[in-house]
Amino acid sequence: MEDNVLKVKLKDTHYLASWDKKDLPLIRKWQEKIRNGERSKELGDMFFKLLDSRYNDHKTTPEPKQVAIDKKYILTWKGIAKMCRNITGQDTTTFASGGVAVGTGETIPQPYDERLVEEEEYIDFATNGFFDSAGVSIRYCGTFGETIPDDNFKESLVRNQATATGSIVLCRNIFANNPIAHDEGDSGFSAAGIIEFVPVVD
Repeated sequence: MEDNVLKVKLKDTHYLASWDKKDLPLIRKWQEKIRNGERSKELGDMFFKLLDSRYNDHKTTPEPKQVAIDKKYILTWKGIAKMCRNITGQDTTTFASGGVAVGTGETIPQPYDERLVEEEEYIDFATNGFFDSAGVSIRYCGTFGETIPDDNFKESLVRNQATATGSIVLCRNIFANNPIAHDEGDSGFSAAGIIEFVPVVD
């Protein structure tokens, strides 16, 4: 009888979440604490538990107006290569920016993707979110304010710089069947995700 083999499985989940503008100061403060390493594991776990609970139609505080979970996502070849360089110490820079788009939301993400369809906005994790590694997981979130023009957002991504030209994309995410509706002046929204390396016995 063969011994069981321990393997690592990649598991990732990505979100778009809409917030009432009155909740945005709390969300920004929460993200700042994670970004600054203040109980980042505990606060990060709480943040993503809140998103999952609201998606499953449970009452939460603060309560997102809408949460979409990505069913079509991909890690890119260049993004994986950059993570490997980070792990081996060949690269000390990280992924710094999140972008969102209206797109068609119907294209299938590919591992060579370097941009979104019809990108509308981007956010810097260092000032309006976080990109945090905790144990065997990477967690990110970028929050866009109430001044963003009205639209239905269907795509998001994470990359190493603000601009698309010459960037390395970590992941591209599509919310074709459940985009979030953003209302200028009334709401803000977050693009967030967890990428985990989960040990499994085969």
